Amino acid sequence: MTHFMALTPHTALLIALIGWNLLSFAIFAFDKHAARQSLRRIPERRLILLTIFGGAGGAYLAQRFLRHKTRKPPFGWLVPLMAVLQMGLLVVATVLLAA
Repeated sequence: MTHFMALTPHTALLIALIGWNLLSFAIFAFDKHAARQSLRRIPERRLILLTIFGGAGGAYLAQRFLRHKTRKPPFGWLVPLMAVLQMGLLVVATVLLAA
């Protein structure tokens, strides 16, 4: 139990980012399911905000594995761009925090 309480800020941030991206993937997957079943969809604005605010990795994986929102603007270019930017920020933050 003491090991869990001793999480470093780096580890806590990484866990939070992984959780956020899992949520992003799940929401994109639900929207794909809703589209196929003619159910109420997730508003595109929410999907975009989820992508911009840290969920681009999950959104990108959902695009690739589920083939969802791959051609529709702005998802076709926004999701890959945000994924690259967020990964770059993560690398820079890791380097700076390690120094």
